[in-house]
Amino acid sequence: MTLHSVRSRTVAAPPADSSGSDDQRPVLPRVSSAVTDVPVMDRALAVFLRKRIAEADAYGCAAEQKALAGVGEVLAEFEAKHPRHAQMAHDDFFTAQIDTLRWVLRCVATGAFSAHPEFQPVFNPSIPVLSQSTEFSS
Repeated sequence: MTLHSVRSRTVAAPPADSSGSDDQRPVLPRVSSAVTDVPVMDRALAVFLRKRIAEADAYGCAAEQKALAGVGEVLAEFEAKHPRHAQMAHDDFFTAQIDTLRWVLRCVATGAFSAHPEFQPVFNPSIPVLSQSTEFSS
């Protein structure tokens, strides 16, 4: 099974209803497209990717598990650095590292899992988020 297979498997689920009515599936709280609270989006993205990694570990083939193991390493680095983000906001290099890791994770989530019913549009890297870095913004 490949990442494409995961996407195909998740497409079979009915898409989330955008009319405001919720179906019975447990999903993450929707994050507004006009994100001002980046930590909320970051937590939702981390939870989303952790669930996809767990699914791959349980049901995926070796290639899928290997690919998502790399994503897991990036996610682990992001989660390790993220709590220090507020303390290090004055350090443009550190902030740029967080922004870059966030951008990579958003690209992976969008590229591999955009058809998943729990995918949130704000995970798409084309949706801007506020960055504290003066050099980069994702």
